[in-house]
Amino acid sequence: MKQKIGIGFIFCLLAIMSILSCCRRSDEPAAELVDGTVRICFEWDTVPSGIQPPEGMTLRFYPESGEGTVYEMKSDTVSFSGNLPVGNYRVLIYNRPTPGIWFRGQEQFETAEACVKPLTRSVETVGQPDWFTLATLGEYEVRKEDSGAEPLRVHPEPIVRRISFRIKVTDAREVESVSGRLLNVAEAVNLSTGKSVASYVAGTDIPIRAEEGLFVGSLLVFNLLDKDEIPGGGADKNLRLQINYADETKEVHELDIYDDLINMGDGDNADVELDVTPSGIHFQVRITEWIAGQGPDVSVGK
Repeated sequence: MKQKIGIGFIFCLLAIMSILSCCRRSDEPAAELVDGTVRICFEWDTVPSGIQPPEGMTLRFYPESGEGTVYEMKSDTVSFSGNLPVGNYRVLIYNRPTPGIWFRGQEQFETAEACVKPLTRSVETVGQPDWFTLATLGEYEVRKEDSGAEPLRVHPEPIVRRISFRIKVTDAREVESVSGRLLNVAEAVNLSTGKSVASYVAGTDIPIRAEEGLFVGSLLVFNLLDKDEIPGGGADKNLRLQINYADETKEVHELDIYDDLINMGDGDNADVELDVTPSGIHFQVRITEWIAGQGPDVSVGK
């Protein structure tokens, strides 16, 4: 009888030790992530001259697998140096600050978008984006031993377009002011693809002022869209001008200039000249491509 009790006691003791051993193994800390070095330099030679340099840059590192932590880093406009867990990433790099832009869908690389802020609750009127530059890395490897490697050089490029207006009004009546509105503008751009996004019909007011017998104004947009690209359909005519005369009368002109701007690329400037007469309105569009050159002067801090 004593022998049976002794054997049972030994089995119970072994079972308890096994359970405690399993508990100890489950409490052991997971293997720590190994960090590697990230070194990136920003080259501004592809940015049109005359643009003010940004204050800094934002870098977002997305694990290539689509799972795990997304790392957001800040840097100056010269270079970035830091540490990240070793692995493969996809990277979005853009300038800051951008007071006229907000971001959505940043949880995933494929869905990250930059959006123009709406100016009204109905979101039908949006503001202008700031000068916004973007660099996208579809594949970037962070290695453990990379301290002696040359930094990766990236070239942020503008993804906005400038449209300038010169309006001449010939009429016996005195012109008091001119107002304008551009319709079917893209309210967002996908940062991973650079393609425009349209979820509703958006318009932007054109700031127009009198200058040496003409009325002039300009604005920045992500892009102009064909009306069929907009869910539910956009406006048939995408430019609306209102001439306000001193005798309190007014004229409204609506034009479609989409076909004239279809070849406009990111960073380009379009000059739209309009001649308004009692017989009607005539216009011509001239597109100036931006030329890669010196770009803005970016000072290197010590």
